[in-house]
Amino acid sequence: MAEHVRDRSPLQQKKSRVFWGTLEEKLMKLRKSLLEAADAITEIADELFSYDMKRNEEDDGKEKWAVSIAQQKPLTWHHPINIKMIMKSLTDLLDKVKKFPIEGMEEPLSRRLKKPLGIAIGNCEKILDEVEQFGQEGNKKYLDMLSSKINSIRKGIDKEFNTFIMEVELALIEKTLRERLDEIVKRALKEMAPLKKTIKKTLAEKGQKRRRMK
Repeated sequence: MAEHVRDRSPLQQKKSRVFWGTLEEKLMKLRKSLLEAADAITEIADELFSYDMKRNEEDDGKEKWAVSIAQQKPLTWHHPINIKMIMKSLTDLLDKVKKFPIEGMEEPLSRRLKKPLGIAIGNCEKILDEVEQFGQEGNKKYLDMLSSKINSIRKGIDKEFNTFIMEVELALIEKTLRERLDEIVKRALKEMAPLKKTIKKTLAEKGQKRRRMK
């Protein structure tokens, strides 16, 4: 098999280089697009979680925590506007995902990105309903629950991104190897055609000789 790969014609080698160059370019564009969208979500989420950092720095007890809440400016990290910003980032990302440039990846694209993003957007809508219903609560348990939900959404999407990229790369490598194997098999069959013809001719001649001897 290695000899066949080394013996590929210059045209075949050029096609291979073009294929891998185009593939790498597409994957780089996809990575950039997904990372930009993920960075936008992370930036918003980091702003939202800054309140948690503030609380941890001053978390010497419930009293100090309550005092810090009273002293700082009105909380905005769980404000409906911020939830809507996250929803917009997720929606924009879903639009980019739908324009995925490589064919044959519909199943992992739907399973790893489209469906999880749709679920994440739905979860944001539920969180938004809760925030609008309860307002800006000063209840620690409520804030912890809200933070946990938003953090869960971000972690889930990040995980699906990484898994999807890995699945795409593996699928494309497998596809390329299959194409090369098919190419090698076709070439081998083509090279064997004259030998096959010779073998058939030899067998036919031997058969004729046997019939004559009878």
